[in-house]
Amino acid sequence: PSARTFTTSNWGTAQSFTASGVAAGTTSITHATSSGDSKYGSSLSVADVDVTVNTQSQGPIIFYPPLEDPDTTPDEDPDDDTPPDEDPDGENPPDEDPGGTDDGDPIGGGVVLLSCEEDLGHGGDWLFGVGEPMEVEEFSDLGDVGSSHGLAVSWLVSQGVLSDTGCGGRRLCPQGGLKRWEMAVWLVRVLDDDVPDPELALRESFGDVDKDVWWAAHVERLFELGVTVGCSVEPLRYCPEESVTRAQMASFLVRAFGFEHAEPAGFTDVSAGSHYRDINTLYGTGVTVGCDRQPLRYCPSDSTSREEMASFVTRALAAQQFDDLHEGGVSHVGALVNLTLRDVLTDTGCDNSILCPQQAITRWEMAVWLVRVLDGKDPEPVTETRFVDVDVENWWAPHVERLADLGVTLGCSQAPRRYCPHDPVPRKQMASFLVRGFNIAPADPANFTDVTTSDTHYRDINALYAAGVTYGCTNTPLRYCPDQLTTKAQMASFITRAKLLTQLQPPTNPTNCPNPTNKTITPTTQTTTPTNQTTLNTPTTATPWYVPS
Repeated sequence: PSARTFTTSNWGTAQSFTASGVAAGTTSITHATSSGDSKYGSSLSVADVDVTVNTQSQGPIIFYPPLEDPDTTPDEDPDDDTPPDEDPDGENPPDEDPGGTDDGDPIGGGVVLLSCEEDLGHGGDWLFGVGEPMEVEEFSDLGDVGSSHGLAVSWLVSQGVLSDTGCGGRRLCPQGGLKRWEMAVWLVRVLDDDVPDPELALRESFGDVDKDVWWAAHVERLFELGVTVGCSVEPLRYCPEESVTRAQMASFLVRAFGFEHAEPAGFTDVSAGSHYRDINTLYGTGVTVGCDRQPLRYCPSDSTSREEMASFVTRALAAQQFDDLHEGGVSHVGALVNLTLRDVLTDTGCDNSILCPQQAITRWEMAVWLVRVLDGKDPEPVTETRFVDVDVENWWAPHVERLADLGVTLGCSQAPRRYCPHDPVPRKQMASFLVRGFNIAPADPANFTDVTTSDTHYRDINALYAAGVTYGCTNTPLRYCPDQLTTKAQMASFITRAKLLTQLQPPTNPTNCPNPTNKTITPTTQTTTPTNQTTLNTPTTATPWYVPS
């Protein structure tokens, strides 16, 4: 509860105050007089005090997925992989945060509430709706999403996969356990993306699933697809309200996505049983890396949280296009999966089903990725190109032309004008591409020991560092490794960071803006009116403002 007292010293003027972070439909307002108030006469009562409540319309709640890899310390692993034994499935050091709650995340949660008028004009260039901002009205607690799961949750929200599967009160409860009926809804919507929600169930295969509940059709569809066989056979039951264990999750995903069985991974806590092969298969595909690495453990009996399931589902889905994304490393797999699901990486692999994430990205591949992220689509075909070494017959030629139109590339030489499409991209060139593409502001020198003022890319490297897109290649001393080649995995993370940190960070500090929901209480009585006390009962939790750092 929140209280505001109006005293005799300020009673002559209408009083008001603002209560922020109040959820609609959860607030009651009362006003009363204190027992010792001498201002009330025989003709006045507290009912004579007018209370006016003005509610500001709620602006969009824009989900801002946090950056991957918040726990990587710069001197250990600046731009490359997080050591795999630090952060298995929960992406947290197991001995520090066994519950996978991400409580110590230095970047914070995953929501920016943009309600200032100037903050709402971000041009509609939103990575996770590609082409338009993604307004999240259904869930108010996305700020609780752990940093390593933000990209996965964001994609599933944007696709409507999580709709109507929250825990009540406009909450997703991302760290809560996922129920079996909820998992059925998620998987069916992902697998049957053309018709994500089936018709009402016509039969009751499971004795404990009422065909009249809206999600019964999803359970039936999951049964038809062979993804579930129920929790018991005689009688046939589904156990819809039970939480999904990590062992069950493995079997659900292996059946759903048709993964081929893999060799035993050597988990010390997984014995031969009904889920044994599926757990090892899920590990072999890179969808899971276990719950601990020293020793290698899977924690098969633990419940699967909603945010973890979001990551598992998106990794499994992305693996249908590229089955080697996990080879990009723990710190890059989130960005790789997300860009894959957004069709940014399509046709840029080294084979039909292999991306080769540790391979250096070429200039034509980088052109394709950047144009798809910046424009949200592929460009129209071209009939000619400005670069003598770019054949108009190459399917990616329009992307190179578009990148030049955007002023992101000037080519690799001017006489004749060439693009060098098959050359790998060194880190110094990557800096200039991103600074131009995302309009990153100039910055003071970062004092890299291996970057000189005479370097063509000197200013862009410093700008990229100041923006938080790169941490350098070593921290002691601070080095950038400008001539080192950029891998596809690294480029995925760089593009994602650049997108999030530049185009979506609010231009003003959100804490200086009015909150989305405001309650203003204004006594409007005249002078000599008695003292009144107004009490505002607010929910125990309120949606916070999260500012990406």
